[in-house]
Amino acid sequence: MTGKQWERHIAQENQRLYVAHRAMVARIPTHYHDGIPSRDPKVDFVGLVMGGQMVAIEAKTGSGSLKVSQRAYLQTVSELGGIAIVYRYIDGERHICRVDGTGEMQRKSSRTRCEDDTWLDWIERMTQ
Repeated sequence: MTGKQWERHIAQENQRLYVAHRAMVARIPTHYHDGIPSRDPKVDFVGLVMGGQMVAIEAKTGSGSLKVSQRAYLQTVSELGGIAIVYRYIDGERHICRVDGTGEMQRKSSRTRCEDDTWLDWIERMTQ
């Protein structure tokens, strides 16, 4: 699966969550200034889950790694009480790797494997 296909899959998950009134998460486009991509820190998706908690999601396929600015953005979201995740698609499996308030990201493992319907189902199950 390509990165664009993976982002499309996540957008479809987000749409199902929106229709179910569980979350409102939108794709953040890259902004351009005079044809040059902005260097503002950003991740692929941001929004809210039911109850008002912010969520920030960076989509990665294969062995893609976070940019320093992306890690810092996710770290800040986590520090401020939000949900900060790197949602990975690797070898046909979905993995949710949380980023904590120190910037540490969970490593891909059997614990991060998402076999739930959506990323939010996984988050809710893991925080019960």
